[in-house]
Amino acid sequence: MPTQVRGQHFYLYLFEDLFSRKAVGWQVFDCESPFEDLLAAQRWLTELLHWYNEEHHHSAISFVTPAQRHAGMGRELLKARKAVSLIGLN
Repeated sequence: MPTQVRGQHFYLYLFEDLFSRKAVGWQVFDCESPFEDLLAAQRWLTELLHWYNEEHHHSAISFVTPAQRHAGMGRELLKARKAVSLIGLN
């Protein structure tokens, strides 16, 4: 993760569930960082992961969110989508 200081970076470790693609944890280290400080990097990442897990419809998991897939809701959502599309065909 680049910083405002040329040549300085933060190091991001992102933990992702392989089945659901949900980001389940993260750590940022300030060993070297485009953020003013470590707290700014952590705030940015918290917002990014909320978007990624809760709002982003992931193409690799049939356009459900990682949070929906992680919670086991994916199949029901896909069934509901199929039902709606079949209604639209009639």
